[in-house]
Amino acid sequence: MKPILVILTACLIILAAAPVLALGPLDASAELGLFSKYVWRGIVVTDDPVLQPAAGVSVAGFGASFWGNIDLTDVNGSVEDPDELKGKFNEIDYTLTYGLSLPMVSLNAGLIRYTFPNTGFDSTTEIFASASANVLFSPSLSIYYDFDEVDAAYIAIGASHGVPMSPVANLDLAVNLGYGTEDYQNAYFGMVPTDGDDDGFLGVSGAGLTDLTLSVRLPYHPLPMLTVTPAVFYSTLMGDAGDLVDAGGGDKSALYFGVTCGVGF
Repeated sequence: MKPILVILTACLIILAAAPVLALGPLDASAELGLFSKYVWRGIVVTDDPVLQPAAGVSVAGFGASFWGNIDLTDVNGSVEDPDELKGKFNEIDYTLTYGLSLPMVSLNAGLIRYTFPNTGFDSTTEIFASASANVLFSPSLSIYYDFDEVDAAYIAIGASHGVPMSPVANLDLAVNLGYGTEDYQNAYFGMVPTDGDDDGFLGVSGAGLTDLTLSVRLPYHPLPMLTVTPAVFYSTLMGDAGDLVDAGGGDKSALYFGVTCGVGF
């Protein structure tokens, strides 16, 4: 399905459901993001502008959503067909979640199905569980386990803080530190040849820290149901992950920015 049809279909479903949403505890949202790069867990997936639509619904703690990435240039195209991914989805993720809010902590668990249309990559699936404390700096811990193609775990530790700027805008600061098991790092970073004459390879030495991401967001609410969020991010790979990407000629660090426009009912 063409990207514009997916986006329009999601928006039409949400708009059609709006009268029903007003009658019950059903929440729906949709957003469209434009970013200068697509970076996932410190890995620069697309080093050019991307469009990222998303939509979701939730009721009684249960949620379902989709998120997608569309390359806006031919940066990920092949030599034979440079435009093969330009303007097309190259990733669509489907997520099912259940969340529980307690006085001092928020708990979430769920499943994420990663699909990669228009590419040769196999789909894979993760389960996850996360907890965030309702205290200063909102510390959080999330554990992801890919039981499908990768068979490995990734752990994220985060913290965030909001600074009120005006009645309709806040400044949100966040930091995220990632840790991958040895199998996770082998799957995503692999091995690269050394520069010596011994035909050796540089590989992962074991589990360890993989990435650090800093973000600054400024959510602005011009209307009650509308949120516009400009954001700036800095992400860098660490440890073996950073060494392997750097040795392979990839981007170890990335500074990127974007803006999302979202509606919620």
